[in-house]
Amino acid sequence: MKGLSPFVSGVMIVAITVVITLIVGNFIIATGKNASTEIGSQVEQKLRCSYANFYIENATYDCNNNCSAGVVHTLNITLRNTGRTNLQFRTAQILNTTGGVFVFSMPANVNVGNIVTLTNTSKDSCYGINHTIEKIFIGAINCPVSDSIDSDYIVYVRC
Repeated sequence: MKGLSPFVSGVMIVAITVVITLIVGNFIIATGKNASTEIGSQVEQKLRCSYANFYIENATYDCNNNCSAGVVHTLNITLRNTGRTNLQFRTAQILNTTGGVFVFSMPANVNVGNIVTLTNTSKDSCYGINHTIEKIFIGAINCPVSDSIDSDYIVYVRC
């Protein structure tokens, strides 16, 4: 009978087992490193953002005495960063009394302790906004903090 000797077949089984173990081990180690890196960055962000805070001091909407399209209309929102983390903002959302939502681009970085006025100028018609704002909402993009201001505290200028 010809075939592999028991010694050679035993060596081959051990070699195949070692190779498979190395492949599986490397996969597990790589997966573990990726997961620990991701968890570490999430924990770092949560710690950094646990002391993030800001509030809207005031908001004004200037209709420039004309709500027609083509006329400059300006939204100003003043924020105060009262936390211990620098915050980044990109947009403000306005909810009007009829349920309409308007999104204004207002990119800004607000450092700890600073007060910043975000401004957006538009030449769109302001009829859906003039004296109909129910709430202005703004949230940071780098930490899960937000604030809003109700219609009672929004000042309309030249509307």
